[in-house]
Amino acid sequence: MNVQPVHEVLETRALDNRARYQLLTTLVVPRPIAWVSTYSADGSRNLAPFSYFGALSATPMLVGLSVGHRPRGPKDTLNNIRDTGAFCINVVTPRHLEAMNASSGEYLPNVDEFDMAELRRATQTTWRRRSSRTARPCWNAGCSRRSIWRAPATR
Repeated sequence: MNVQPVHEVLETRALDNRARYQLLTTLVVPRPIAWVSTYSADGSRNLAPFSYFGALSATPMLVGLSVGHRPRGPKDTLNNIRDTGAFCINVVTPRHLEAMNASSGEYLPNVDEFDMAELRRATQTTWRRRSSRTARPCWNAGCSRRSIWRAPATR
C-alpha cells in the first residue's frame, strides 16, 4: 500500500490572534518560558512570564523577548524595560510553575508579583543598572535593553 503524505495549507491571515498564538506555540518546541523581572522607574518590582523568548545571537549575546499589549496599554514589563533599560530573564522550571502562574495575573503596576507568588528575590546589577531576579532559579541572566522594535499591525 502506497500512502501519500497529506499536506494542508493553512491561511494564517484567517486566524484570530489566539489561534495564531496557539499554532506557533505548538510548532516551535522546545520553548522555554522567560520569567522576566524588572523595576519600574519609581522602584516598583515586576515579574511576568513570557512564552515568546529566544536566543538571537552569541556575538554579541542577544536574546529576544516578545511582549504583547493589554487592553489598557503596554504591559508593565515593556514600560519598565523602556524606562530603565534593565531586566532579568529567569528560566522557569517545573518547581516554579505554581509561582509563575501566580505572577501571570492582570495586576496593577504598583503590585509586586514577587509578593503575589511568595518568592524570594535578589538584586542583579547589569551594566550599572539594577534589576531584580528570583532567588535560586535554575538559570538567570541580567540584561540591558539594546533596542525595542514594534511589529507593524497586519490586520
